[in-house]
Amino acid sequence: MKGIVRDIKKYFGTKKADKFPADIKIEFSSVCNFVCPMCPMAAGKLNRTSFLTEETIRKIVDEIAEKKLGVKTIALSLFGESFINKKFFDHLKIIHEVLPHVKTRISTNFGVIDEAMALKLAKSSISEISISIDSLDKEIYAKQRHGGNIEKTLKNVNCFLALRNKHNPKIKVQINFVRTKLNKEGIKEFISYWESKLSKGDSVKLIPGHSWAGQADDDDLIESYKFGFKKVCSAPFDNLCIFTNGDCTVCCMDSFNKLNVGNVVETSLEEVWNSSKMKRMRSRFLKKDYRGLICANCEVSKFYPVKYVKNRLYLVKEIKIK
Repeated sequence: MKGIVRDIKKYFGTKKADKFPADIKIEFSSVCNFVCPMCPMAAGKLNRTSFLTEETIRKIVDEIAEKKLGVKTIALSLFGESFINKKFFDHLKIIHEVLPHVKTRISTNFGVIDEAMALKLAKSSISEISISIDSLDKEIYAKQRHGGNIEKTLKNVNCFLALRNKHNPKIKVQINFVRTKLNKEGIKEFISYWESKLSKGDSVKLIPGHSWAGQADDDDLIESYKFGFKKVCSAPFDNLCIFTNGDCTVCCMDSFNKLNVGNVVETSLEEVWNSSKMKRMRSRFLKKDYRGLICANCEVSKFYPVKYVKNRLYLVKEIKIK
């Protein structure tokens, strides 16, 4: 491990590879209510249908608390729609009871939210909600967020915003616009609409559609961003994603669990983080050896400001509401 820590310091300053990450992602549901063509869920490509159990979430948060792992933020979603899990609010309560100082956030299409759930969400302890909508146009939305209805979504989002403002204005809301060939002409209208609806501290985020490292490439929608990742990625040094069954991967692009490094149900979080699989992964990343890995086709590294990597191409834009 000392060799890896030495090498990672060389690339990432004082970053320690053996320090458990401050931010982790936990998949509440591997099932989704939408079939978005630019997502691995499309056409049944992601063949997993399971939900996070109370036993698993308790095991995870209890270990974080008992071993003082230093987790500061937990994302409550990965590849499915988390609100489909009927135990969502129960799991959220468990997290904040055991880890009261941890922030929680969720990414959602908001398609299963009704007024009753919106009220429950507005009164919850969640810290941040990221809602992917992509278009105000009925036909474009139906094509890009297949299975959704823009009128219903807007009604429920606006209902939630009003309830949030009344009951818990500290909840931050981010509205996502995933840019594709289909919707790119509607960006200005989209921003203008949400600027009039959101509150101070909220944001609108413009995100280039991508192929999920070559796993969901829809040429009819996705722009051509086939850069590939040629630099050292920080993912195995500061990231851990946990699937509903406890399997772990180092990257939120790894929808098919091809970068598996262990299982937190079968072992502990610390054992996964310091496992031989993880060490081998870090060693390969430091050598920029992405042969046979989905990372060889990763374009997301060029969209986001990957920590400590110079000469990045910034294509993601976030508009803060003032």
